[in-house]
Parts: sequence; structure tokens; C-alpha cells
Amino acid sequence: MERKKLFRLILGVSLLVIAVLGLMVILANNDPKETTEEVSSQRIKEAAQASLASFEDWRGPTLEESYIFYDLNKSPSAYLFNVSDYYGKAGYIVISATTKLDPIIEISSSAETPVSKILVLVNDLTLGSIYEPGDVRIDYIYLGGQEYYARLTLREGEDVSLRHYKLERDKVSQVDEEVLLNKQADFLILKEESAPANWEKLLGRPTD
Repeated sequence: MERKKLFRLILGVSLLVIAVLGLMVILANNDPKETTEEVSSQRIKEAAQASLASFEDWRGPTLEESYIFYDLNKSPSAYLFNVSDYYGKAGYIVISATTKLDPIIEISSSAETPVSKILVLVNDLTLGSIYEPGDVRIDYIYLGGQEYYARLTLREGEDVSLRHYKLERDKVSQVDEEVLLNKQADFLILKEESAPANWEKLLGRPTD
């Protein structure tokens, strides 16, 4: 009888250990640190540098300041680099911050960038109003395609309000947060099959 009890105890402990080990393996395989598709800022800058030759009208182009765009989970989703050449401000390049998308999102010779448009809006908003520049926080948002957004956090004393804007080529328009939530849902499952190969082709090596 005692042997049977001991056997059952050992069997129960063994099954428990196996279950715990199995759970640990599952959690390890789903660890976001192990499955992340995020690209380091250094690799992103290298990708932007390698893309400068893509626009033939630029003469001696160089990268200037950069801005980070995020998804709604506050993960980097894209980097925008201003570009100048021998003649001055030449345009901008937008590079994906994740290998699930092709590296080059947009290359433009426009002097106006998505960032400059929202900065103009903030300047107009604070000029002659109750808001000071320090009362306004800007979060740049990218959720796929060539569409860019911004969230403005406006603080007035203890009161805080949020406004969301779509940064279009010819205008800046206010949008509902629901629009961004829908975009976020699509962005999380978005994956371009050619992206890994295009990253390797642009950088001359894998991003790992």
C-alpha cells in the first residue's frame, strides 16, 4: 500500500514538472524579445543612407535630422530622415522600423514633410492662444502605406485633451481615434513577403 502511494506521489510530481517545463517552452517561444521584427536604429540609418542614390535629381545628398514614428503600442514603426544636397533642403526618406515591411516606405523631393506640416499646425495652434509650445506634445504615428498621422496632447492646467490628425500631402485634417484603431488592427497583421529579401538586398546582409 505504501509503495502504491509513493508511486502515485512520484508520478504526480513528474507530471507536474513536465507540465511546468512545457509551459516554460511555450512562453519562451512566444517571448516578444525572441520574435521581434524591429530593426535597430543603426541599421535603419544605414538603409536610409543606401537609399540616397535612389533619387537621381539629388546632388550630393546627405541625411539630416530624423524623426521616429510609432504604432499605437508605442513601438517604432518608421523613421523619417530629412535630406539636403548641394542646393539646400532636398526632401525626405521614410524607412520602415520593422522587417515585416519593405525597407523604403517613401522617397520624396518635397520640401514639406509630414513632420513639418504638423509643426506648422502646432505653431498656428499656440500663436495667440492659451497654449504655450510646452503645453503641446506631438506623437508621430505610422500604421502602413504612405499615410502618416500625429497625436497632439494638449495640456491646460490639470486638463488634458487629445487630437488626432492625418498628415496629407495638401492638408492636415483632424480624424477620430477610431480611424487609428482600425489602422492599427490592420498594421499588426500586415506582412510583406518580399520584405526580408529587400532588406538584405539594400543592406547587403540580413538584418539579424
